[in-house]
Amino acid sequence: MSREAARCEDFAIRLSGVEKTLGDMRLGPLELVVETGTVVALVGQNGSGKSTLFRMLMNLTKADSGKVELLGSAYGEDEAETDIKRRVGYVPEESSWEQLGCTTIGELHDFLCRWYPTWNEALYLGMLEEFELTGKLKLKTLSKGMKRKLSYILAAAYEPELLLLDEATSGLDPFAAKRMIEHLVKFMDREGRSIFFSTHVMEEVRRLADYIVYINRGRLIGVYEKDQLLDDWKRIWVREAPQPASGPLPGIVSVGVGEHGGLIPIVTRSSSETEAALASQGNVPVRTTAMELEDILELLAREQI
Repeated sequence: MSREAARCEDFAIRLSGVEKTLGDMRLGPLELVVETGTVVALVGQNGSGKSTLFRMLMNLTKADSGKVELLGSAYGEDEAETDIKRRVGYVPEESSWEQLGCTTIGELHDFLCRWYPTWNEALYLGMLEEFELTGKLKLKTLSKGMKRKLSYILAAAYEPELLLLDEATSGLDPFAAKRMIEHLVKFMDREGRSIFFSTHVMEEVRRLADYIVYINRGRLIGVYEKDQLLDDWKRIWVREAPQPASGPLPGIVSVGVGEHGGLIPIVTRSSSETEAALASQGNVPVRTTAMELEDILELLAREQI
């Protein structure tokens, strides 16, 4: 499929009934659509199947069942796979280039750039300088962080429509991680681009993501609009415990015990509804505070147990 035709598609990724079992880990079934033009964060504990999912997206691991589609195409014939991989940039959790027979960054560049018709040499050289790498560096001497930077540079240099990043900033110092995040923000400036990335760093989710895909122990907990999630979930402090005379108040997840001068904390998934219901009882909230994204996700996972 040509790039022009691909732009007519409204999804960057579509998973339909995808399942995979590896040892004791069972991933799926997964039903997921990543819309074109969005940034989606994949979050979950270690061992939840995130890296396995990325490998299935790149057809490096076959799904046991279901269908994987990227940019309007499904893996099958060799021509389709070549077209997909020329339009998708992939930064794996661990990069390995030894089998390519290259000894330096320059040799690796010379080998890879010819496979991508959209390779942007000026962009490649600019990123190489910005991330403080040179073509003369030997691949076997690169640290984990240097490998991570190089993997990102090589994935971004041919200006893909979709970036897949598996723990992209893992191993980077804070300054390099900041530069990479800035690059990803700039990457999205062009229309029709999408990013699907995994991370354990919630600040990256807050900075980049439009949506959050949350998996836990191989199960899809849910897909959430990030800003809406942070707007809805709040901790509300009141002077008296709520009185659900006619049933539970809307949105309440938990009610704590009095603390902080006798104030009672309430966790809600629908702050505006909960505040209105409390006010109707004359129990006007004393204050409302934001919740950490990590705490919200933990509570969402508990609801699925």
